[in-house]
Amino acid sequence: MDYKTTILWDQFNAEADVEKLLESNGWTRARERGDRIDYARPGKTPEEGASANWHTERRLFYVFTNATEFDADRAYNAAQVFCILECGGNMRDAARKIKDLGYYTPKRPIITGWVHLGV
Repeated sequence: MDYKTTILWDQFNAEADVEKLLESNGWTRARERGDRIDYARPGKTPEEGASANWHTERRLFYVFTNATEFDADRAYNAAQVFCILECGGNMRDAARKIKDLGYYTPKRPIITGWVHLGV
């Protein structure tokens, strides 16, 4: 990533399919409760209980357990979930991959101040 690119984090957080991302990484949908979808962590069945939930309106993933790569008792936005599940927590790799998914816009360099050319 260079100065010519701006990652559209807000757009990614608003549009990313976090449910598909979770399920493709072994999380299992346990039940829906209003604007929340409970998930069982990989290696645990929904009958054994929820490990986290996805708040569909706030678009936050709240993790209850410390038995995953996520910190317990913390909420994560879509980009953070992507970073942890798809990039091992490496935000630089996540930015590259999110950019490759089309969540970026070209950016012109900002020029500040005056330059004396000696002419």
